[in-house]
Amino acid sequence: MLPSYRLFPRILRWFRRFRQRRGYGVHSPFAFEWITDVVYNQQAQYYAYAPLSQRHKQWSGVLSIKDARLLFRIANHFRAKRILMVGQGLEREKNYLAAARPSAQIVLLSDNQAVQQYLAQHTNTPPHFDFVLWMAAESPDDSTLSLLSEPNHKGILSSPTTNNLPDLHPTAVWVLLSPHDAPTRTTAWKTLQQSEWCTVSFDLHRFGVAFHYPKLQRQHYVVNYF
Repeated sequence: MLPSYRLFPRILRWFRRFRQRRGYGVHSPFAFEWITDVVYNQQAQYYAYAPLSQRHKQWSGVLSIKDARLLFRIANHFRAKRILMVGQGLEREKNYLAAARPSAQIVLLSDNQAVQQYLAQHTNTPPHFDFVLWMAAESPDDSTLSLLSEPNHKGILSSPTTNNLPDLHPTAVWVLLSPHDAPTRTTAWKTLQQSEWCTVSFDLHRFGVAFHYPKLQRQHYVVNYF
């Protein structure tokens, strides 16, 4: 799955989303803080930016420096401890996340089947991922979405020994690359948004970002991210 960096569509999209820039019209303190401090805080100079930039092109990966730094800021802002990455050839993205959260455990899996097999092996001790980055070309299917966001007794992980807990942390973050690039991708994104797990989501076009914060009012935002 490759994000589109073509200039003309990006400029056109920027004008279409002009009113959704920099948190304008957002009344939720949580959403406003996330948009301004994470999405638009591109001038911040984190300690790891310089060495990461020097090796950016040496690593296999698909994201630009701007997008990789966004992942860095998301993981750093929410202090991710257990990160699930789904896709292949993600050396670049993994290094950015590892630099953002050096103490975090990172699990890298290839596709839906690998995710389901991994979760099936951890039915007694739910992984409780607090950051999911889905960059696989294969879109997350209904079974995977169910396993990661619903209590174990509702999904295919049903077992008398399970703790009936979801495999995501109560305040997890889910990042889906290119949620509009294919019908299956769009369907997966909408399914995630409409799930009971998702309470707040942000559509950045190149990324769909969903959160589970039960105390917040359910809301979905469109953000003008160039």
